[in-house]
Amino acid sequence: ALTAGAGTVLGSVGKLVFVWNGVDGSTVRVLRSMDQVTAFALFPGARLLVVITTSEATIWDISSGQRVHELRSRHFSAKHVAVSSCGRFVAGCGSYVPREDSEFRIGWMTVWDASTGRALRRSERVIDQGSLPCSIAVGPVASAAEMFAD
Repeated sequence: ALTAGAGTVLGSVGKLVFVWNGVDGSTVRVLRSMDQVTAFALFPGARLLVVITTSEATIWDISSGQRVHELRSRHFSAKHVAVSSCGRFVAGCGSYVPREDSEFRIGWMTVWDASTGRALRRSERVIDQGSLPCSIAVGPVASAAEMFAD
């Protein structure tokens, strides 16, 4: 995957996320995850980055290369991740097979508080074994109350 923002270009291969200077192409940093990177997204301002792997979800500070928060969830089979325009929320989605002999998958979506790593909302649905969700996007929101208003 490859993305760019605020003069920063990102790419991932295996367990590594490469951060390059978008102007001169120099390597700024290489972030090493514990497992295969499946998705990542920049925060507004390109100072923070959320990285989803097959076993964890982590918010990184790009300039220091330090982990800021672990995003808590029951499953880390995320295929897509998005950050709200205000930078307060991270949303991810994916699916998992509940048992080896299962004829169905569980599709899930989680919204996390980016400042604490706490899951704010989680939704799961039974889907066909051949179905692989999903895409996810987060529109402009100012608060959790606004995000989850019915």
